[in-house]
Amino acid sequence: MIKWRYCLKYALLGILTLSIVLTQSSLLLAQSTEKEIHIQQAELLTQVGRKQLNQGQAAEALDSWEQATKIYHQIKDAEGVSGSLINQNFALQKLGFHSQACEKLVEALKLNNWNCNPTILEFTQYEKSQLIAAIHQLKLTPINLLGLQSMGQVLRLVGKLNESELILEKTLLFAKQTSSKGISDILLSLGNTKQSIYQRARDEYKWIEEPVFRETIVDSIPQKAQESLDTYQLLVDRASSPQEIKLQAQLNRLNLLIDFNEWLTDKPKLANTHTKVNQQIQPLVDIILQSSSVFYQLSPEQCIQAQLKFAKTLSKIQNQSLQSVAVQYATSALEIAKNINNQ
Repeated sequence: MIKWRYCLKYALLGILTLSIVLTQSSLLLAQSTEKEIHIQQAELLTQVGRKQLNQGQAAEALDSWEQATKIYHQIKDAEGVSGSLINQNFALQKLGFHSQACEKLVEALKLNNWNCNPTILEFTQYEKSQLIAAIHQLKLTPINLLGLQSMGQVLRLVGKLNESELILEKTLLFAKQTSSKGISDILLSLGNTKQSIYQRARDEYKWIEEPVFRETIVDSIPQKAQESLDTYQLLVDRASSPQEIKLQAQLNRLNLLIDFNEWLTDKPKLANTHTKVNQQIQPLVDIILQSSSVFYQLSPEQCIQAQLKFAKTLSKIQNQSLQSVAVQYATSALEIAKNINNQ
């Protein structure tokens, strides 16, 4: 009788244990299935957002990516949250909200206490060391590299050029270490920032009349221009650079050459530099004209922008045949815009 009671007791314990195990397994399975559903929802929203942005629907894309971010927060997917915040930045940039885009990147990259607002204050050595330290704490993941490149780009747009240059140079270094496919994009962003730094120095030279300061600036302008020209050329010379990105670099380089050439016109001390810059303009125009089919490999919006930029640049050259070419490219851009509106 005692043995029977013990057997019954152990049998009941076994059934209870099995019941608990099965219940926990079912709960874990349900939780796992629920998480997978949430991930699929977030991924779908991410894809929808990309499609909306490509169709020019930036506000709708922002809404889709905000919903994806909430889901990733809910399932505690840190990488998903960062990626969605970076996507939100792209939409905000399209909408012209550059400071807000910067704030999303600060959150994605966890660059605490970073101020995204434009300022006339100098970028201090302390701020530089703090930024470098924060960047070096990041893991070299594709998402973080994309976030850093975007941060460099948006800081240029809010006028924080020295910060932009620092971040992009660090991003380029990291991308080379990880054999990233995004090196060409980073070089393009870096070349654009360096061109903006050149333009800022050129404007300061024009606005400020103090002789000593002007002498300092006049020495730095050629250096800043050359840094940008070299960065664009480095991109173009890379065999793996996509043709569309090469075209954008060549257009930006041509625009810079013409602007720099104009500035050098009344600088007799820089006559040799003037001659070298002038000699590069026509060959680059010829290269772009020979690869004109690449314009149509861009998205319609990018194609319009690129053709208008080329037309505007050509119109600055005192050459009647190039003036005619400029009109042709401007007309082509107008036709593409009309076709888009008619769709």
